[in-house]
Amino acid sequence: MALLAGTAAVASNEIKALLSSIHVSFQLNGQSSTLDSAKDGQVLNYKGQLFVPLRTFAEKMGGAVYYHPAQNGSKGSVEIFYEDDRDLPIQDKDGYVRMGHLDLKFAQTLDVFTPYIEKGIIKFNKSIPADKDIVLALLDSSGKQVAVSGPIKLDNYKVSQMGKGDISTFETIFPYVTANKNYKLDIQIVPKQAWSYTHYSVDAVVQGAGGINGFPLGMIISNESSSTTTKGTIHEIEVDILNLKDDDHIVISKPATFEIEISQNKDGKSQLIRTIKTKPLSGTIYWKKGAVKTTVAWDEKDNKGKSVTPGEYFISIKLPTTIEGTMASTPKDVVTFTLEPSMQTMQRPITVK
Repeated sequence: MALLAGTAAVASNEIKALLSSIHVSFQLNGQSSTLDSAKDGQVLNYKGQLFVPLRTFAEKMGGAVYYHPAQNGSKGSVEIFYEDDRDLPIQDKDGYVRMGHLDLKFAQTLDVFTPYIEKGIIKFNKSIPADKDIVLALLDSSGKQVAVSGPIKLDNYKVSQMGKGDISTFETIFPYVTANKNYKLDIQIVPKQAWSYTHYSVDAVVQGAGGINGFPLGMIISNESSSTTTKGTIHEIEVDILNLKDDDHIVISKPATFEIEISQNKDGKSQLIRTIKTKPLSGTIYWKKGAVKTTVAWDEKDNKGKSVTPGEYFISIKLPTTIEGTMASTPKDVVTFTLEPSMQTMQRPITVK
C-alpha cells in the first residue's frame, strides 16, 4: 500500500481561473478510465495549467481519499491510499466486493453503545444489483452470527453507482452486543429491505422539547434532500422509528404502515397537498437506541398528479397511531405501542422554486 499525504491550507488571496470543458482519459494497469468536467466536477485553467478535482481523480485511479479538517491550529490534511487485494483480505462468497481496514470499535460511552466501523475500505469487483444491499455479519469465535449491520454507507456515492474496479471508504453500525475482541466479519449481499437497521446515540434527538412522552418508541422524520430546491426535484423523506428501551428489543408482529403528509400554508390555514404511505413495517427494533428507517419519495406533485406551484411546503407524519408487537423477552404477550406527535414528526419545511 502506498500512502500519499498532503496539506490543505486556507487560501489567503483570491485567484481567478477559467472553467475548462475537457475530457481526460488515462490508462491504469491496462484499463482505461475517464474524467469528464461535465460529470465529474469542474476543471480549472489557471495560467495555462489544468487543475482537476483531487478526490474524483484519485478515486478513479483506485485510491481512497481522506480529508482531515484543521484542528487546534494545525493545517488540514489529505491522505490518499492505493490498495491492492492483499490489503483487502475478506470478500463475499459470490465475489462482488473485497474489504479491508475493518477497525470494529466497541464504543460504550454515554452517546454510543453499538459496534461500528467508521473508515473501512471497499473495492467492487462487479456491480451490485439494484435490489441488493451490502451488510456485515458479526461472528463470534465459533462462527455463530451474533449481529448484522445496517447497509453500508459509502462516503460520497451510492452503492448502486459503483462499478468494477471502483474503490471507496464506507461506514456502518451494528446493533448492540457485548464487546468481544475474538470476532470475525462476514460480507453478505442481501435483498434490499423496505426498513433497515440504523441507530441514534443521543436521547435528546427525540426527547427534547415536544418529546415522546415516555413511550418506548419514538418517531423522527427528515428531508434527506436540500430544503430549498429547483422545481421538479425528487425529495427523499426519511422515517425513523427508535427503541428507547435499554433492557429489551421490541418486535412489531402486525405490519404497520404510516402516512406522510405534504401540506402548504395558505391564508393562515394548512392545506393538505399530498399523502404518501410507507412500506409496511414488521420485525425487530433493537434496544439501546436501535432504530429502523425507510424512505419515501415526493415528486412535487399533489394527490391528483399535478405539479405543485412554487412556494413553501411542509412534511409531517400522521399521528397519533398505535402498532401491535411484543417485547422480545415475553413473546406471547401482545403490547399496543402508541406513537405520539412531537417536534421530530411535523413541520419539516421544503421550499420549491
